[in-house]
Amino acid sequence: MKRFPLAAISILTLLAPARVASAEGDAAAGEVTFKVCRTCHQIGEAARNFVGPELNGVVGRKAGTVSGYNYSDANKNSGLTWDEATLTKYLKT
Repeated sequence: MKRFPLAAISILTLLAPARVASAEGDAAAGEVTFKVCRTCHQIGEAARNFVGPELNGVVGRKAGTVSGYNYSDANKNSGLTWDEATLTKYLKT
């Protein structure tokens, strides 16, 4: 999986529920950057688990908890709750 810095995008723009608009960030830049993620993840009303779990509402969600997705034990037991800081660190590694 290719990793990329999130400086050019707003996590809230990309990963919040699709019906909620973000008050900050560059949505157009985020959409371009998310094309890499879209290979494995879906967002939006029709999103479903794919190679990776769907990402609607990931900000504020406990890691490893999307129903119907088979997470690794490490992910399920990480104790992480996704916010901008944890996502930024996770995606940089």
